[in-house]
Amino acid sequence: PSMSWGKARVIVALENDLLYSESHMHEQRAFGNNREVKRGEKINRLYSVEGDFSVTGGASDIRLRLNPTLQQAFLQALLTTLVKEQNLGQGVVTREITALLNGPTLAQFAEAQGWDKSVVEVLVKDLVHFRQSSVIAAGPKLSENVQILSLAINQVLGSTKLYKLASVSTP
Repeated sequence: PSMSWGKARVIVALENDLLYSESHMHEQRAFGNNREVKRGEKINRLYSVEGDFSVTGGASDIRLRLNPTLQQAFLQALLTTLVKEQNLGQGVVTREITALLNGPTLAQFAEAQGWDKSVVEVLVKDLVHFRQSSVIAAGPKLSENVQILSLAINQVLGSTKLYKLASVSTP
C-alpha cells in the first residue's frame, strides 16, 4: 500500500525501513515534519519491530527486536489484544479474523520474547487512543499472511484512510 505517513500519529513498522527508501521522499518529509516539536503540538510516535537494525529502527521511539519469522505471531497477538481486550473492530471483524483470535495476547507474546511489559502496554494504549490515525506497515519482504494481518489490524483500527492499495490488473 501507499501510505500517508504525514497523517499518521502512530506508525508500527514491521521489517519496514520506510525512512531509508529514496522513492518516498515526499512522504518521508511529511513524516519528518510531524517529528518536529512545535509549541502545543504532539509529535507522532514510531515503533519499529525488526530483526536487524535499520534507519527506521534507529529513528524509532521504541524498537522491539523480533525475528522476522515471528512477525505473523506478533500481529496475531496484537489483533487478539485489540479485538478481545480493547473491544475494537465492532462491525468489521469477519469470520476469518475471528478465527485468528485464539492465540496469546500481546502481553503473553511479549513475555515469551522477554520484552518489557510496559512497552507493549504503551504500544496498545497508543494504537487505541489514536486508532484512526495509527497504521501498521508491514515491509515488502514479509509474507502475504503478514501483509493480510497488518491490513486486518488497520481495518480494526479504522485507519484504512491512511493508505491506498495498489490496483492489480488481471489479464
